[in-house]
Amino acid sequence: MKLIRWPFLLITISIVSCNMPSNSGDSNDMAKWFDVGYDGSEGGKDSSGLVAGDASSNVAEVEVPAIPIGAALKGTYTVVVADANGDLHQGSGFLLDKNLLVTNHHVIDGFHHGFVRINDKSPNYAINEVLKVDVRHDVAIIRVESIDKPFVLPISKEMPQLSQRIYALGCPKGLEGTMSSGIISQFREMDGNGVCEDAAHASFYQTDVQITNGSSGGPVVNEKGHVIGIAVSGFGSGLNFLIPARFIEILNQGTY
Repeated sequence: MKLIRWPFLLITISIVSCNMPSNSGDSNDMAKWFDVGYDGSEGGKDSSGLVAGDASSNVAEVEVPAIPIGAALKGTYTVVVADANGDLHQGSGFLLDKNLLVTNHHVIDGFHHGFVRINDKSPNYAINEVLKVDVRHDVAIIRVESIDKPFVLPISKEMPQLSQRIYALGCPKGLEGTMSSGIISQFREMDGNGVCEDAAHASFYQTDVQITNGSSGGPVVNEKGHVIGIAVSGFGSGLNFLIPARFIEILNQGTY
């Protein structure tokens, strides 16, 4: 990849390109961690730290509160990864637990070491390990050092609808803390061409929201601030794609 010096990160990085995922995959089981609405507080392994959606919890199902769109940036991170050759690559990601972050597989492919941060005024948090990957759907779960004041973004329990307003958060072209808005344009099959009847059957969400190099792995949220997808591919001219958020939960449950 072409190396570009970004003053925003004060290091030489290679901006991660937004490629469509490949067609092979593997995953294991991490069933607890992605309970919708977990607030990242201590005591996360007993039921007091859980809300609706976790099979091990007896807590009654509750409505996850809305998050102001601007506040969702507090749970959105720049992901900087070095490969074995020392080349640095950048993408985006978002926090779903106090020590766990989701991004695209292609952002962390070849990971040797790296860090995440909210912006250039915040601390760097080391990436400890890549826990799980779904190569086919381009999703990865990574573990990071304990983050100060973690802000967890909940997965939406509502499937998005055509023409619904959505917001992409991330670090396009090295510009940390960027927001852009658009709509769901169509639901697509795995090849990116065929039309699906609804979001529940889609492999991609087509959108006109801005997605470009560096956006990959960032959260895309609805007007409640809940994650409906992961930014993955940008072709410009309002033709961009998201990975449905349900694939995070599939990876978590180890159903492949």
